[in-house]
This record gives sequence, structure tokens and C-alpha cells, in this order.
Amino acid sequence: MQNIPSPTSIKWTLELVKRRIEAGVEISPQVVDIGGGIIVKSGTARVKQEAKTTKFVARTTNIRVPNIYAGLHDEEFGTSYIVEEKLPGVPLKEVLPHIDDVTRNSLANELKGVCRELEALNGKGSMGNVGNPGKFLCSVFASPEIDDGPFHTTEEFIRSIPRALNKYVPTVTDIPALDVFDFNRNPVFSHGDLAPENILVHNGRVSGIIDWEHGGWYPYFWNDWIGRWRFRTQFRDRKWEGMVGVMTEAFPAEFQVFLRLHDLAQAYL
Repeated sequence: MQNIPSPTSIKWTLELVKRRIEAGVEISPQVVDIGGGIIVKSGTARVKQEAKTTKFVARTTNIRVPNIYAGLHDEEFGTSYIVEEKLPGVPLKEVLPHIDDVTRNSLANELKGVCRELEALNGKGSMGNVGNPGKFLCSVFASPEIDDGPFHTTEEFIRSIPRALNKYVPTVTDIPALDVFDFNRNPVFSHGDLAPENILVHNGRVSGIIDWEHGGWYPYFWNDWIGRWRFRTQFRDRKWEGMVGVMTEAFPAEFQVFLRLHDLAQAYL
């Protein structure tokens, strides 16, 4: 039987990674299966942030996340690479329409445990992504017109959106009031994008949580917000919405107002 070296014993270099990518199998854009239970992700700042946050979660919780074997940067082309473990399973997104109610409820309760473990990290950092106080990699701030921080409080984070709308689109008059938000509540640690495409399942169990580039400390309602917003188009069958209701505390008023703010920003900025 061939002796396959451990990923941790390999000296990962740019030359080796690029060679393995060329011989590998593309899973999705910028993600290549290079064999031996290893994948390589390539990209810009988000890839480096993903490696940083994944290591943080692995070090501070018992949540199953990929082992990170190496992080490399190609200065010539400005591309970053992370070499990481390929966890077993398939994204929940692929099987959600087909699993039975018992399995779906069991998975939802496992994910509730994941959220509870992340909550234990609430007081271990300030608003923002891991290692980047006050700064966020999230779709809400896709527009250059919106102030990108730093945000030290939930109030600063939320008020930046109507402030930008008032400044750049003064004709918009239906900006919602912000009195539904409790600006005294502390931020929570969140995956930042805990949605079915980032949850792996295997044999009816959660086998891992992937893609941690958005992870960090967000407003208190963020797990409910992101869980429901990311898959609004799937609410027709209620399956994911029902799971989110089990996984995390619901904030329906905050969801609706922040949804309106988000949609206005997307439409006008």
C-alpha cells in the first residue's frame, strides 16, 4: 500500500500548490480538490480572512471546521491560497429539499448547538471580523457610498446605512425608523453567513461548518437575520426558515427593518 504523507508534513510552496491545482479537480470557481482529502482555495483578502477565522474557531470551540494546512500569497499576481482539509459530506443546500422532517429537526438542533458554542465567544472580541476590529466583510457594505467603518457599536453599524441614503439619495423618503433596535445589547459572535451552502451534512448529521471569511462580532440579531435573508427565495417550502427558528433566537421586528434598510441600499447605492 502506497505511503501517503500527512498534509501537515508537506512543505507547501507556491510552486507545489499551483502544480497540484493544475492536476486537481475544480469543485467550484477558486476551489480545487487536489486529492488526498485536501482542497485549495484561491482569491484575495477574503481567503486570508477565512484562514484566520477558521483557525480561531478551531482553537476556541469544538465546532468541526476544516484543518488549515498552509496559507500562501503570490505577490506577483496578488492571489492568496489556503490549503485545507476537505471535510466529509455535501452542502445542506443540496439535500434540504429531500430530507424528512425528523432528520431536518435533528440537524436544526445540532446547528442550535453550533450557535450556542459561538455565543460563548461573544465577549472575546469587538465589533468586526476576527482580527479586524470594526471592519466587516459582508454584502451589506458592497457599495462604496456606504461608510465601511470602523464600527464600534451596533448603533454605528446600523445608522451608517440611512446616513448614506440621506446623503446620496435625498429623494428617498421611506427610510424606516430605527426604534426597533436595542442599541444597548452587546454584539454576538456569528459565522456571518450560516446558510445551507456553508453547512456540510453526512449520514444525517452535521459534518462541518465551512467558509468562515465573514466570521466575527455582529449586531445581536445577526444569526436570525442572515439565516433568513440568505435564502428568502426558499421560504416557499418553509424548510430552512423552520430550521432557523430552532437554531437561534428570533428577532422579527429587527429582521424586517434591517431588510428594508438593506434593500434600499441595494437599490439606490
